[in-house]
Order: sequence, then structure tokens, then C-alpha cells
Amino acid sequence: MWRDNYHPEPDWDDPRVWAYLVDTKMLWLHGPVRPIIGSPGAVVVGDMNGDVQWLLDFDPAPEGTPGQVVRVDVECVSWDVLAPSWTQLLVRYAEELELFAADPDSSPLEIDHVGGPAGEWGSTPSDSWGVRPAWLQDVQPRSPHP
Repeated sequence: MWRDNYHPEPDWDDPRVWAYLVDTKMLWLHGPVRPIIGSPGAVVVGDMNGDVQWLLDFDPAPEGTPGQVVRVDVECVSWDVLAPSWTQLLVRYAEELELFAADPDSSPLEIDHVGGPAGEWGSTPSDSWGVRPAWLQDVQPRSPHP
């Protein structure tokens, strides 16, 4: 399904447009990731209700790491780099599980007795809504609307 949604959009797949969308709070980017739905440079490794995908990004934005793990929430229009690799994401998860076992109140994980651990990670758009990631700082914004 990820690949089926890929349709190159020259008016939208442009860092200047992404800068404009972040500035106008219509897109939220956390980290070096290109917000391209269905990107051929990404491999989906997880899906939550069809709204949130986790993917390995093999074509990251400048300053990114090939193979970085990205969480995409299409409903919230947010893209969040979770870790520079799948291995580092699993290490992070293991560390947070250990922290939860030692002190549940200090852990970022929420674990209930029915559903198990919930690991959304990623920030919420309100954390830095309208703030460009470092790789987009010097980009001149351009509206995608004629």
C-alpha cells in the first residue's frame, strides 16, 4: 500500500514547499526526513491502524542516515526520525523496557495488563509545531499554491 500511494508531485516534493508547509504549521518534521508518501527509498516495517507507518528510510534528507527508522503519521501530517537504525531502535526499546521494570513512572513506555507495551515514541506536533528541522533552516520557502 505504501508504494501504491507514490505519485511524484513536482509542485509538492520540493524542500522549498516543505519549508513553507512547516512554517505555516501544515507539516511537522522532526529530523532529517523527506515527507514523501510512498517514497521508493523507504521500506515499511510496521503499521498501526493504517494511519501510522514505521519505515526504514534509505533515501534520507541531508544529515540523515540511510536505514534510519521513521514514524509517519499521515493523519497528523508528522514525520519523526526515531533512530538512526533498526538495531538502535531495538536497543532503545530494550532500555526503555528495563527502565519500566525498574521504575514505571520514569519510563516513556505505557504498559497495561491487557495490550502490553505501547511505544509511540516520536514527539507530538505541538512539541515543535512550525519549527523547521536543521536541514531545512536555510531553505527559501515557496507556496505550492499558484
